[in-house]
Amino acid sequence: MRIILLGSGASANRSLTIPNSLLKSLPVIGLLLIVAAGYTGYSIARSSAGDMPDELVQAWATEIKTLAVKTSDLSLENERESRAYAMRLAELQARLLRMEAVGERLTQAAQLDAGEFDFDSAPAMGGPLTASPDEELGTTAFIDELDQLQIQIADRERQLFLMERLLLNRSVAEEALVTGKPVGKGYISSRYGQRADPIEGVNRFHRGVDFSAPKGTAVVATASGVVTWAGRKPDYGYMVEIRHSDGYTTRYAHNSENLVKAGDLVKKGQKIAVVGSTGRSTGSHLHFEVHQDGKSVNPMPYIQQG
Repeated sequence: MRIILLGSGASANRSLTIPNSLLKSLPVIGLLLIVAAGYTGYSIARSSAGDMPDELVQAWATEIKTLAVKTSDLSLENERESRAYAMRLAELQARLLRMEAVGERLTQAAQLDAGEFDFDSAPAMGGPLTASPDEELGTTAFIDELDQLQIQIADRERQLFLMERLLLNRSVAEEALVTGKPVGKGYISSRYGQRADPIEGVNRFHRGVDFSAPKGTAVVATASGVVTWAGRKPDYGYMVEIRHSDGYTTRYAHNSENLVKAGDLVKKGQKIAVVGSTGRSTGSHLHFEVHQDGKSVNPMPYIQQG
Protein backbone atom coordinates (compact mmCIF):
# COMPACT_ATOMS: atom_id res chain seq x y z
CA MET A 1 0.00 0.00 0.00
CA ARG A 2 1.38 3.41 -1.07
CA ILE A 3 0.52 6.66 0.82
CA ILE A 4 1.34 10.06 -0.77
CA LEU A 5 2.14 12.91 1.67
CA LEU A 6 1.41 16.31 0.07
CA GLY A 7 3.77 19.22 0.64
CA SER A 8 3.56 22.97 -0.10
CA GLY A 9 4.80 22.46 -3.63
CA ALA A 10 4.89 19.79 -6.25
CA SER A 11 8.50 19.03 -5.48
CA ALA A 12 7.68 18.69 -1.78
CA ASN A 13 5.30 15.76 -2.19
CA ARG A 14 6.41 12.52 -0.56
CA SER A 15 5.21 8.94 -0.74
CA LEU A 16 5.14 6.25 1.93
CA THR A 17 4.78 2.56 1.08
CA ILE A 18 3.25 0.30 3.78
CA PRO A 19 3.84 -3.42 3.40
CA ASN A 20 0.74 -5.59 3.12
CA SER A 21 1.83 -7.72 6.06
CA LEU A 22 1.81 -4.64 8.28
CA LEU A 23 -1.66 -3.66 7.12
CA LYS A 24 -2.95 -7.06 8.16
CA SER A 25 -1.53 -6.62 11.71
CA LEU A 26 -2.93 -3.07 12.34
CA PRO A 27 -6.14 -4.27 14.02
CA VAL A 28 -4.18 -6.37 16.46
CA ILE A 29 -1.84 -3.46 17.24
CA GLY A 30 -4.83 -1.14 17.78
CA LEU A 31 -6.44 -3.60 20.13
CA LEU A 32 -3.24 -3.93 22.11
CA LEU A 33 -2.96 -0.13 22.38
CA ILE A 34 -6.51 0.13 23.62
CA VAL A 35 -5.90 -2.58 26.26
CA ALA A 36 -2.66 -0.90 27.35
CA ALA A 37 -4.35 2.49 27.63
CA GLY A 38 -7.17 1.02 29.67
CA TYR A 39 -4.83 -0.76 32.03
CA THR A 40 -2.75 2.35 32.48
CA GLY A 41 -5.87 4.44 33.28
CA TYR A 42 -7.11 1.81 35.71
CA SER A 43 -3.74 1.69 37.46
CA ILE A 44 -3.60 5.46 37.74
CA ALA A 45 -7.18 5.64 39.02
CA ARG A 46 -6.62 2.91 41.61
CA SER A 47 -3.40 4.49 42.71
CA SER A 48 -5.13 7.85 43.07
CA ALA A 49 -8.10 6.29 44.86
CA GLY A 50 -5.73 4.59 47.31
CA ASP A 51 -3.75 7.79 48.08
CA MET A 52 -6.71 10.15 48.68
CA PRO A 53 -7.95 8.59 51.99
CA ASP A 54 -4.38 8.63 53.38
CA GLU A 55 -3.98 12.29 52.54
CA LEU A 56 -7.34 13.16 54.09
CA VAL A 57 -6.54 11.22 57.24
CA GLN A 58 -3.20 12.96 57.49
CA ALA A 59 -4.84 16.35 57.04
CA TRP A 60 -7.48 15.53 59.64
CA ALA A 61 -4.81 14.33 62.08
CA THR A 62 -2.86 17.55 61.62
CA GLU A 63 -5.99 19.67 62.20
CA ILE A 64 -6.91 17.66 65.30
CA LYS A 65 -3.43 18.15 66.73
CA THR A 66 -3.70 21.88 66.06
CA LEU A 67 -7.09 22.07 67.75
CA ALA A 68 -5.80 20.03 70.69
CA VAL A 69 -2.92 22.47 71.19
CA LYS A 70 -5.28 25.44 71.01
CA THR A 71 -7.69 23.79 73.44
CA SER A 72 -4.86 23.03 75.86
CA ASP A 73 -3.61 26.60 75.65
CA LEU A 74 -7.12 27.92 76.23
CA SER A 75 -7.58 25.60 79.19
CA LEU A 76 -4.31 26.71 80.74
CA GLU A 77 -5.20 30.36 80.18
CA ASN A 78 -8.61 29.85 81.74
CA GLU A 79 -7.01 28.07 84.70
CA ARG A 80 -4.52 30.90 85.17
CA GLU A 81 -7.33 33.47 85.04
CA SER A 82 -9.37 31.45 87.54
CA ARG A 83 -6.42 31.30 89.90
CA ALA A 84 -5.79 35.02 89.44
CA TYR A 85 -9.45 35.76 90.27
CA ALA A 86 -9.25 33.47 93.29
CA MET A 87 -6.10 35.21 94.53
CA ARG A 88 -7.71 38.63 94.02
CA LEU A 89 -10.79 37.49 95.91
CA ALA A 90 -8.62 36.21 98.76
CA GLU A 91 -6.78 39.53 98.86
CA LEU A 92 -10.06 41.46 99.09
CA GLN A 93 -11.25 39.18 101.86
CA ALA A 94 -7.98 39.74 103.77
CA ARG A 95 -8.36 43.51 103.43
CA LEU A 96 -11.94 43.24 104.64
CA LEU A 97 -10.75 41.32 107.70
CA ARG A 98 -8.20 44.02 108.47
CA MET A 99 -10.86 46.70 108.07
CA GLU A 100 -13.13 44.81 110.45
CA ALA A 101 -10.30 44.55 112.98
CA VAL A 102 -9.71 48.30 112.79
CA GLY A 103 -13.43 48.95 113.17
CA GLU A 104 -13.58 46.69 116.22
CA ARG A 105 -10.65 48.48 117.86
CA LEU A 106 -12.23 51.86 117.12
CA THR A 107 -15.50 50.69 118.64
CA GLN A 108 -13.72 49.65 121.82
CA ALA A 109 -11.47 52.72 122.00
CA ALA A 110 -14.34 55.14 121.41
CA GLN A 111 -16.63 53.18 123.78
CA LEU A 112 -19.36 52.93 121.16
CA ASP A 113 -22.34 50.62 121.26
CA ALA A 114 -20.96 47.19 120.35
CA GLY A 115 -24.43 46.02 119.36
CA GLU A 116 -24.72 48.70 116.69
CA PHE A 117 -21.13 48.41 115.50
CA ASP A 118 -20.60 44.65 115.43
CA PHE A 119 -17.56 43.80 113.32
CA ASP A 120 -17.27 40.25 114.61
CA SER A 121 -20.41 38.90 112.96
CA ALA A 122 -20.95 38.79 109.24
CA PRO A 123 -24.26 40.08 107.85
CA ALA A 124 -26.91 37.39 107.41
CA MET A 125 -26.38 35.45 104.18
CA GLY A 126 -27.30 32.09 102.71
CA GLY A 127 -27.30 29.92 99.60
CA PRO A 128 -26.58 26.42 98.33
CA LEU A 129 -23.12 24.93 98.65
CA THR A 130 -21.65 24.98 95.14
CA ALA A 131 -18.14 23.72 95.81
CA SER A 132 -16.01 22.37 98.62
CA PRO A 133 -12.86 24.25 99.70
CA ASP A 134 -10.73 21.63 97.96
CA GLU A 135 -12.46 22.02 94.64
CA GLU A 136 -11.32 24.43 92.01
CA LEU A 137 -13.09 27.76 92.09
CA GLY A 138 -15.52 27.76 89.20
CA THR A 139 -17.41 30.60 87.60
CA THR A 140 -20.57 30.10 89.64
CA ALA A 141 -18.66 29.71 92.90
CA PHE A 142 -16.58 32.78 92.13
CA ILE A 143 -19.67 34.89 91.45
CA ASP A 144 -21.28 33.67 94.69
CA GLU A 145 -18.17 34.52 96.67
CA LEU A 146 -18.00 37.94 95.02
CA ASP A 147 -21.66 38.63 95.84
CA GLN A 148 -21.15 37.68 99.49
CA LEU A 149 -18.03 39.82 99.70
CA GLN A 150 -19.92 42.75 98.21
CA ILE A 151 -22.62 42.37 100.85
CA GLN A 152 -20.03 42.32 103.63
CA ILE A 153 -18.21 45.34 102.27
CA ALA A 154 -21.46 47.32 101.95
CA ASP A 155 -22.36 46.45 105.54
CA ARG A 156 -18.92 47.45 106.84
CA GLU A 157 -19.01 50.69 104.86
CA ARG A 158 -22.36 51.55 106.43
CA GLN A 159 -21.05 50.87 109.94
CA LEU A 160 -17.84 52.79 109.36
CA PHE A 161 -19.77 55.72 107.89
CA LEU A 162 -22.02 55.86 110.95
CA MET A 163 -19.00 55.53 113.23
CA GLU A 164 -17.18 58.32 111.41
CA ARG A 165 -20.18 60.63 111.65
CA LEU A 166 -20.68 59.79 115.33
CA LEU A 167 -17.02 60.38 116.14
CA LEU A 168 -17.04 63.61 114.13
CA ASN A 169 -20.09 64.87 116.01
CA ARG A 170 -18.46 63.85 119.25
CA SER A 171 -15.25 65.61 118.25
CA VAL A 172 -17.14 68.78 117.35
CA ALA A 173 -18.99 68.63 120.66
CA GLU A 174 -15.74 68.11 122.56
CA GLU A 175 -14.12 70.97 120.68
CA ALA A 176 -16.95 73.28 121.72
CA LEU A 177 -16.90 72.10 125.34
CA VAL A 178 -15.02 74.40 127.73
CA THR A 179 -12.38 72.23 129.42
CA GLY A 180 -8.75 72.48 130.45
CA LYS A 181 -6.26 75.15 131.45
CA PRO A 182 -5.87 78.32 129.37
CA VAL A 183 -2.09 78.33 129.96
CA GLY A 184 0.45 75.56 129.68
CA LYS A 185 2.73 76.93 132.38
CA GLY A 186 1.96 78.54 135.73
CA TYR A 187 -0.09 77.80 138.82
CA ILE A 188 -3.39 78.96 140.27
CA SER A 189 -2.69 82.00 142.44
CA SER A 190 -6.27 83.06 143.16
CA ARG A 191 -9.55 81.14 142.99
CA TYR A 192 -13.15 82.02 142.21
CA GLY A 193 -15.19 83.59 145.04
CA GLN A 194 -14.71 86.00 147.94
CA ARG A 195 -11.15 87.24 148.60
CA ALA A 196 -9.18 90.20 149.83
CA ASP A 197 -8.63 92.59 146.93
CA PRO A 198 -4.85 92.60 146.20
CA ILE A 199 -4.80 96.37 145.55
CA GLU A 200 -7.35 97.86 147.97
CA GLY A 201 -7.18 95.08 150.60
CA VAL A 202 -10.95 94.99 151.08
CA ASN A 203 -13.13 91.89 150.71
CA ARG A 204 -14.44 91.59 147.15
CA PHE A 205 -15.87 88.85 144.94
CA HIS A 206 -13.41 87.47 142.43
CA ARG A 207 -15.26 86.32 139.29
CA GLY A 208 -12.48 84.24 137.81
CA VAL A 209 -9.36 82.17 138.41
CA ASP A 210 -5.86 83.69 138.24
CA PHE A 211 -2.90 81.76 136.79
CA SER A 212 0.47 83.13 137.77
CA ALA A 213 2.72 82.64 134.72
CA PRO A 214 5.83 84.24 133.21
CA LYS A 215 5.31 87.14 130.83
CA GLY A 216 5.12 85.90 127.25
CA THR A 217 3.48 82.57 128.14
CA ALA A 218 0.99 81.47 125.47
CA VAL A 219 -2.73 81.84 126.27
CA VAL A 220 -4.92 79.25 124.48
CA ALA A 221 -8.66 78.94 123.93
CA THR A 222 -10.27 76.34 126.17
CA ALA A 223 -12.94 75.63 123.54
CA SER A 224 -13.74 76.40 119.92
CA GLY A 225 -15.84 79.46 119.28
CA VAL A 226 -16.11 82.98 117.87
CA VAL A 227 -14.18 85.98 119.22
CA THR A 228 -16.74 88.57 120.36
CA TRP A 229 -14.24 91.02 121.89
CA ALA A 230 -10.50 91.62 121.52
CA GLY A 231 -9.26 94.91 122.93
CA ARG A 232 -8.41 96.81 126.12
CA LYS A 233 -10.69 97.52 129.10
CA PRO A 234 -9.71 99.56 132.19
CA ASP A 235 -9.80 96.75 134.76
CA TYR A 236 -9.09 93.82 132.45
CA GLY A 237 -6.34 95.38 130.38
CA TYR A 238 -5.91 93.56 127.05
CA MET A 239 -8.67 90.96 126.99
CA VAL A 240 -10.10 88.38 124.61
CA GLU A 241 -13.71 87.18 124.91
CA ILE A 242 -14.92 84.07 123.05
CA ARG A 243 -18.48 82.83 122.63
CA HIS A 244 -18.97 79.05 122.57
CA SER A 245 -21.95 76.73 122.12
CA ASP A 246 -24.67 76.16 124.74
CA GLY A 247 -24.50 79.79 125.93
CA TYR A 248 -20.91 79.64 127.25
CA THR A 249 -18.45 82.53 127.10
CA THR A 250 -14.81 82.65 128.25
CA ARG A 251 -12.61 85.66 129.03
CA TYR A 252 -8.81 85.91 129.04
CA ALA A 253 -7.52 89.13 130.64
CA HIS A 254 -4.37 91.13 131.58
CA ASN A 255 -2.65 90.03 128.36
CA SER A 256 0.43 91.80 127.11
CA GLU A 257 -0.83 91.21 123.56
CA ASN A 258 -3.95 89.88 121.85
CA LEU A 259 -3.38 87.66 118.81
CA VAL A 260 -6.97 87.50 117.52
CA LYS A 261 -9.66 90.02 116.65
CA ALA A 262 -13.44 90.18 116.92
CA GLY A 263 -15.17 87.88 114.44
CA ASP A 264 -12.33 85.35 114.24
CA LEU A 265 -13.13 81.66 114.46
CA VAL A 266 -10.81 79.94 116.91
CA LYS A 267 -10.24 76.28 117.69
CA LYS A 268 -9.75 74.58 121.01
CA GLY A 269 -6.09 74.89 122.03
CA GLN A 270 -5.37 77.74 119.59
CA LYS A 271 -3.02 80.47 120.80
CA ILE A 272 -5.06 83.65 121.19
CA ALA A 273 -2.94 85.93 123.43
CA VAL A 274 0.24 86.33 125.48
CA VAL A 275 0.41 86.55 129.27
CA GLY A 276 1.14 90.03 130.65
CA SER A 277 0.20 92.44 133.44
CA THR A 278 -2.02 95.05 131.80
CA GLY A 279 -5.03 96.64 133.45
CA ARG A 280 -5.68 96.31 137.17
CA SER A 281 -2.89 93.84 138.00
CA THR A 282 -0.03 93.45 140.44
CA GLY A 283 2.10 91.15 138.29
CA SER A 284 2.33 88.86 135.31
CA HIS A 285 -0.65 86.52 135.31
CA LEU A 286 -3.78 85.48 133.40
CA HIS A 287 -7.29 86.18 134.66
CA PHE A 288 -9.68 83.51 133.33
CA GLU A 289 -13.49 83.71 133.52
CA VAL A 290 -16.33 81.40 132.43
CA HIS A 291 -19.88 82.69 131.84
CA GLN A 292 -23.02 80.67 131.14
CA ASP A 293 -26.08 82.46 129.78
CA GLY A 294 -24.58 85.81 130.78
CA LYS A 295 -23.76 84.84 134.39
CA SER A 296 -20.28 84.12 135.73
CA VAL A 297 -19.68 80.57 137.02
CA ASN A 298 -16.81 78.92 138.83
CA PRO A 299 -14.15 77.99 136.21
CA MET A 300 -12.59 75.26 138.41
CA PRO A 301 -14.92 72.38 137.34
CA TYR A 302 -14.16 73.17 133.68
CA ILE A 303 -10.44 73.43 134.34
CA GLN A 304 -10.42 70.13 136.23
CA GLN A 305 -12.28 68.37 133.41
CA GLY A 306 -9.31 69.04 131.17
